[in-house]
Amino acid sequence: MAVLNNIESAIKNYAAKDLQQALTNILIAVDATAKIEYPKLKETGTRYKQFLEDNRFLIQLIALNVRMENPIRFRNMHEWEKGTKPDTLSLAEIIYLYMRCKLLHEGELPASISFSEKAEIKLETDRMIFPENLVLALIVAVMTSPVHKDKKLSFDATLDIYGKKLHLSEIWGNKEKVKVTLI
Repeated sequence: MAVLNNIESAIKNYAAKDLQQALTNILIAVDATAKIEYPKLKETGTRYKQFLEDNRFLIQLIALNVRMENPIRFRNMHEWEKGTKPDTLSLAEIIYLYMRCKLLHEGELPASISFSEKAEIKLETDRMIFPENLVLALIVAVMTSPVHKDKKLSFDATLDIYGKKLHLSEIWGNKEKVKVTLI
């Protein structure tokens, strides 16, 4: 039930434009979902990033409004970690290391991460700007996990994603329904 509560809270907070709280809620739900989906992967970071990689197409489609098969890689702009981390990071690594871990262990996002209404990821000298729809993409990725196919929200909601309507009550455990609707 806790996963469902986090999903519902993420949806409500996203609708209220409280992105940091929505992100916190959905990042916890990603954690719990990944643990159920990948029971053989014992390390949290490994299974978390695996979930994000397995849902990369859907996440990029909703967050950026692009159909992209290949992963996006970003330069690692965090100077203090150069030498211990690769020079480039995948979106899954950024979400795990700089969003999930920072929010859950330090209580806030790093100052170098912010959000915008634009469907783009923008790299500046000292920060990365992500689309607000990244939070929505993570919500949909968790909801469409097959481990949640029997869940139901306590309320009904319809999302408008780039002019296409998506009824949340119809997408539980159904990634294909989302892809068909959005493509």
